[in-house]
Amino acid sequence: MGMNVKSQNSLHCIHGRKALVFASLLFMVTLVSFCFVWVFTNVSPFALGAPDKMVSDETELQNAINSASKPIVIVLDSDIKLTESLIIPYAKDITLTSDNKTGFFKLIGANEVSTIVVDKGGVLRLDGVIVTHMGEDDGNGVFVNFGGVLYLSGGVISNNNAVLDVSKGSDTGVGGGVFNCGSFSMSGGEIFNNTARAGGGVFNTGYEFSMSGGKISNNTAYFSGGGVDNYNGKVSLYDGIISGNKAVQGGGVFNVWNSFDMSGGMISDNIAEDKGGGVYNYYAFSNFNLYDGVVFNNTAPIGGGVCTDGDFNMSGGVISGNTAKYNGGGVYVGNGVFSNTDGVISDNTAPNGNDVYNSNGNDGSGSGGTDESTNNSGSESSMSGYSLMDIVIVVVISVGVVAGALFFYFKKKIAQIEAKLNNPVNN
Repeated sequence: MGMNVKSQNSLHCIHGRKALVFASLLFMVTLVSFCFVWVFTNVSPFALGAPDKMVSDETELQNAINSASKPIVIVLDSDIKLTESLIIPYAKDITLTSDNKTGFFKLIGANEVSTIVVDKGGVLRLDGVIVTHMGEDDGNGVFVNFGGVLYLSGGVISNNNAVLDVSKGSDTGVGGGVFNCGSFSMSGGEIFNNTARAGGGVFNTGYEFSMSGGKISNNTAYFSGGGVDNYNGKVSLYDGIISGNKAVQGGGVFNVWNSFDMSGGMISDNIAEDKGGGVYNYYAFSNFNLYDGVVFNNTAPIGGGVCTDGDFNMSGGVISGNTAKYNGGGVYVGNGVFSNTDGVISDNTAPNGNDVYNSNGNDGSGSGGTDESTNNSGSESSMSGYSLMDIVIVVVISVGVVAGALFFYFKKKIAQIEAKLNNPVNN
């Protein structure tokens, strides 16, 4: 079902603001590159990211990790089949990528264990590998232990199946793609086609899972959180897509006992068999805060877009084109509290409550809600969608770039002076 003109205007505003920030960042990155070339006249800035180690098998890979005394880049030059979990130990900072001109090489996990385990104090950066299991083998893709850190900026985590039998492993059937007990930041890449009891794509029970890019898609949970299951952790969605996932509850995102903050991105085309096609904000102590972004074209019997039994605070964004079989095409409010001050809820479909169905008898719309005559885009400003925060970000980045360039320039000059003082004969 298409979105109406007001919803489209809101989306245009969102994209306009992002375009401003993106263009500014692109300009600044280009400026930084020229500054480095200018300061370090004989050194290409791209040489700084050269690989430290090339590996072909499991032994070489684990030895390279264990012997690393500083942050290193390890490159796979072939698919590697593991016989046990690859461990990122304490105090190791490892980047894994691959040397494959037509795609990514695979890191293939052993049966009934995680492909990769990031231990406390370890840091793993994935940028250009496929983390997977093959055939009938079970096990989640990446397990991040308490105090561990995972960054996903490129590559794929796919076709992993979290062990459902507790006696077979420690992951108890959660987190098909990633089981996070530490800190997980996703800025790119894709987590897709993973399965679990809860958290088909990501199960987060750690400090925080933040998503600023990439895609979580086509994952399946037999109970909750087809894309993401947040259990007593914190999830922040700034950008990226959570799409095409399936679960009994919370097709896209299932949130319980803590907070899910959505400031951008899109949750779309997810399916729940019971409640919350896009998002299920479960239980009284759960908080879903929608500041910006789009919840679109999700389906469920109850709460096609969002089902909330906790606190749902909507101060921006769009909930549109969602469908419920029974109640609450856009939003279903159960035992929780719903407040909408400046968001757009429109063009949703259900037999009872196309846009909002509140079992408490209050649509919670505030100055927003579903009345198009009282709600413009929900996010426009006097600068056609460019907020004060966007301007502040650009200014801060600009100042930082100039300060950084000056720092390296004068550092080089000081080094030249010191060299002359230390070698007066040669000068």
